[in-house]
Amino acid sequence: MTAATLAAHNTLRRDAAATLRQLGWIQGDYIKKRGFLPRHVRPVCMVEAIGRAAGLPPAALGRAKRPSDPDMAEKWDTAQDLIGEISTFLGRNPQSAGLTPRAWLTNWNDRKGRALDEVLAALEGEASQ
Repeated sequence: MTAATLAAHNTLRRDAAATLRQLGWIQGDYIKKRGFLPRHVRPVCMVEAIGRAAGLPPAALGRAKRPSDPDMAEKWDTAQDLIGEISTFLGRNPQSAGLTPRAWLTNWNDRKGRALDEVLAALEGEASQ
């Protein structure tokens, strides 16, 4: 990993954790569905927090297709790279033909009994080393 990639990932990690602290963390959806608040200020899951930290619009990482806009595509790629890094650290086998890193990390976030502290630790703790 290059120094620039490491710096970008560290910034995304910090900003994603800040997003979760500011908006709140949820399971089961990328963005809390109900409520009177606009989508950009509703509680989010870990994957959505990474997307927001990358500067992507709401639910952008929930789509399988890479954006065509070059600026958005670069942000999407950076977020996807970090998701792959975190999911591998947390136990996903990158050689497996199973779930994509995004789907794997979404399932990890949504696992029954998961707590916000675990999600923040995955962003800021040992997984960030």
